[in-house]
Amino acid sequence: MRAHVSLAQSEAPFNNSVNGGNDTNTLSMNTAELGFERDVTSNLSVFARSRFTGLGSTATSTEQWGVYGGQVLQHQLGVEVKTGEAKLDFGAYDPGQI
Repeated sequence: MRAHVSLAQSEAPFNNSVNGGNDTNTLSMNTAELGFERDVTSNLSVFARSRFTGLGSTATSTEQWGVYGGQVLQHQLGVEVKTGEAKLDFGAYDPGQI
């Protein structure tokens, strides 16, 4: 079994405009990702991954929605088939929502 762990901190543009305008804020994000992969046979493995992202805060105004303690949780679960040089993955993915 293999474990995959990742921690990251970044900033990204985030448009939370009320009126559909182009008012963009910079939002800080802290991300933790944890995954496991297990070989069933030499050509078949299963995997599961989860990612948690905590979003920084932006103030509410008459032009934009505020974000306080926003969180996004995403999951993946699947099977990987290896044939020669090719790999083919099948699975389910929950893209997460704020």
